[in-house]
Amino acid sequence: HGLREARIGDRIGAGGGAARELPLAFPPPALESIVRPLDRSQITRLREALEQLAEQDPLISLRQRNESGEISVRLYGDVQKEVLTDTLSRDYGLGVWFGPSRTICVERLVGSGEALEVIFEGGNPYYATLGFRVEPAAPGSGIRYERQLGSLPLAFYRATEETVYDALQQGLAGWEVIDCVVTLFQPGFNSILSTAGDFRKLVPLVLLEAIRQAGTVVCEPIDALELEIPEDTYGTICGALIQARATIEDTRVDGATCHLTVTIPTVELRGIEQQLPGLTRGEGGWSSHFAGYRPVPAPAPTRPRVGPNPLNRAHYLAEVARG
Repeated sequence: HGLREARIGDRIGAGGGAARELPLAFPPPALESIVRPLDRSQITRLREALEQLAEQDPLISLRQRNESGEISVRLYGDVQKEVLTDTLSRDYGLGVWFGPSRTICVERLVGSGEALEVIFEGGNPYYATLGFRVEPAAPGSGIRYERQLGSLPLAFYRATEETVYDALQQGLAGWEVIDCVVTLFQPGFNSILSTAGDFRKLVPLVLLEAIRQAGTVVCEPIDALELEIPEDTYGTICGALIQARATIEDTRVDGATCHLTVTIPTVELRGIEQQLPGLTRGEGGWSSHFAGYRPVPAPAPTRPRVGPNPLNRAHYLAEVARG
């Protein structure tokens, strides 16, 4: 009984403006790491154990990394690896190995794009017509899905919307696409032949083509770091911050104390925090919080895709048909 599939963070009801404005209790995890069982035959048990832990703890999230079923876990820090290793060993009898952590990037649209596939035309093998227009939205605004009025059955609209959100998990470089407006236009179907499956299969082809036309930029997570340091350590601290790719946003001197506000890539934050006690002779103080994303210097990192690749039409159609 009850909402068996509900998870922490899910919204109940239609939702209004006030609900959408609620801030996240935690920033998104900035790191991910491959996790493997020491005994390769226990991969299924490991997945089941991690899924149970993810249901209990909103700070744990999983991603299938490739077709062989390899799993990556999203993390807030390397200490979380130690906690998971101990929990899996103690509660599930599983020995595991974690790979090196890597930063979780995202993709943002550079411009606007649109694409259209029409039923029975242009090599479209599915009994569905779909058009998508994508446009960048304000940072932090999330995904806004809109649809033009049409005559599709409700099940087809629902299948289309659900698949849009799934397809946005992997952009042109393999990272999640965030902060954009996706508009469905000119939907159509055949009253005899069309199924919801036709729409689910067609969505990635059309949506990723629209995203390809728009273009994306890969962005990394950043933190805002506020420091109070002895004024005579300013030069040394600034040198360390610049080495860590930080941007100094504001500087204020108050007597013998210097106040700094900087933005710094999340992946570099831990290293700076470890240096600060020594650089400030133990007299410094600091605090940090998640501050969004900014473009990564070239060459931008990519992420291996999972599942059929809609950016390669022939490969996608063959893989979906093989099913």
